[in-house]
Amino acid sequence: MMRYCLFFFFLFSFSLSWAKPIRFRAVLRQDPSQSISIGWEQASGKAPVLYYGPNDLGQKAKAYPLKQIPQKSYKVKGMLTYFARLADLQPNTNYYFVVCDEEGCSQRYSFKTLPNSPKERLSIVAGGDSRNYQAARKNANRLVARLRPHLVVFAGDMTALGTPKQWQGWLDDWQETITPDGRITAMVVARGNHELSNETLYKLFDLPNPKAYYALSLGGNLMRLYTLNSMMPAAGLQAEWLAEDLAEHQDHGWRFAQYHHPMRPHVKRKSEKEELAMAWAPLFERYGVQLALECDSHTSKYTWPIRYSQEEGHEEGFIRDDKNGVVYIGEGGWGAPLRNADDTKSWTRAAGKLNQVKWLFVSLENIEIRTVKSDNASLIGYLDDDSRFSMPKNIMLWQPHQEDHIDLANNYLLRYKPPTDKAKTVLMDLKAKAEQQRLRLFWACKYEGQNYRFLIQHSHNKIYWSTLANLEGAGPSEELPNHYEFADIQDRPLSQQSYYRISVLDEDGKLLDRQELLVKASQENEERIPLLSVNLLRKKLAVPLSLHQAEEKVRFELFDVNRISQRRYTMALGAGKQEVELNIQGLKTGDYLLEISYNGRLEKRAIRLYIP
Repeated sequence: MMRYCLFFFFLFSFSLSWAKPIRFRAVLRQDPSQSISIGWEQASGKAPVLYYGPNDLGQKAKAYPLKQIPQKSYKVKGMLTYFARLADLQPNTNYYFVVCDEEGCSQRYSFKTLPNSPKERLSIVAGGDSRNYQAARKNANRLVARLRPHLVVFAGDMTALGTPKQWQGWLDDWQETITPDGRITAMVVARGNHELSNETLYKLFDLPNPKAYYALSLGGNLMRLYTLNSMMPAAGLQAEWLAEDLAEHQDHGWRFAQYHHPMRPHVKRKSEKEELAMAWAPLFERYGVQLALECDSHTSKYTWPIRYSQEEGHEEGFIRDDKNGVVYIGEGGWGAPLRNADDTKSWTRAAGKLNQVKWLFVSLENIEIRTVKSDNASLIGYLDDDSRFSMPKNIMLWQPHQEDHIDLANNYLLRYKPPTDKAKTVLMDLKAKAEQQRLRLFWACKYEGQNYRFLIQHSHNKIYWSTLANLEGAGPSEELPNHYEFADIQDRPLSQQSYYRISVLDEDGKLLDRQELLVKASQENEERIPLLSVNLLRKKLAVPLSLHQAEEKVRFELFDVNRISQRRYTMALGAGKQEVELNIQGLKTGDYLLEISYNGRLEKRAIRLYIP
């Protein structure tokens, strides 16, 4: 009898199994305030789709207003890897998501886009070299979850040999960076000497450049982050690209570089990298790079600001220069075997042997640099978005010379240019005109560029948007704007309240400007909203509803007086008159608005919750 019970138990458990997207990671490859790439391994199941939105709807995939079919898939290191590139996101905003396939849905995860204002500080965890010791590697990963930075900068040498087994283990361990509430921190990765090809990183982390060198702007123009490839020729094409990009981004507050091999390692067994120093150091100094992350040596270091020079007083081709120099930090320690820092220089500020990551607080005026010891990571308290710039409980900081952090002042603030609206693409004069069963939209756009497009969308509640059209722009415009018109002839009652949204996108799909328009019913045609008074102690809201036909998707959304969504439900309902019960447990007394949307229709109920 016991065998039969066990059989049915396993059969039942199998029938409830979740989908098999595993080994999640998030990657930054374009504007981090408006985009992100979510990657995972599809261990089983087919046709995965990522459902997402700005409100936490748990695992109710179809309730999320947005979805993305993965644009990229690779078979790499024994894994079928998918990437869903999400765009047109709002800056500094939490997004929640699930990945679903034929077998079910993943757990609910979340990420937060970066701010796009240089006035907001950034928290960055930086390091590298995680290849050998799993316990130390997992501890460093746990620091990410606890410190809750905006992003992770990882300068290479993830695994020792790059075998499928090692990469799968590395990605399993990376899940330790995910917080208990499901927050995934995005990463920016560089290639190390233990990554045997650019292709591996390109396919595992959806890099924006198959040559594995690229740059990203963080916090609007707060910082330009350069990821360089020390496994390719430093001079030539890479240096030419670096010089050009640095010259084009002198308006940024900071320029920060990461790459794997140190120019001047602080471990004797490691050779000097003169080719890197010759090709990159002069560019760093000319264009105001003040901070560089290096790895490979498996030790910890800070340098004083130093400049590449052969003048009197130099050591190994560098001399201290507090005004024009670069601070070099590193050199690994995310889990690789540690080495003694036995090759310090006259311009070394501090060096030591420890498992560690660097933790940066970036503002326009300065960067605070800390080294966090990782051995006690499991004992450290969790920070959240509001406390991420404070010290968590039980944190252990490296404190050479009794300094728990370094203050790096911005020597190049005169080059920085605050963001300006001058010559910025602007949508203007959005208006609407109703004509029987169609509505005509009018708008204009100035400072428009080549190959720009306009996305026209409609919504009943500003949560769920349907796309009506994706129109080509008329071409470049300056102060004199281009004018546009679009007719919405979809079969929907124009007497009801509607929202329209126009977005202008550049040729890369980047959102440049957006305007919304509320189209209200005329007063004589505006429907009266019935009022339902409900005893809150009953914990259920009974909503009378009459449907002419069965509907697969009826959405109920309850808003408070500030139009903040408090409850959201989606269900299939049959035809005819009926009473739908909604759970209102946990709500407060007061007035609410219930919006019911289905098949292009919108109904409303005024709700008053009271306790007798």
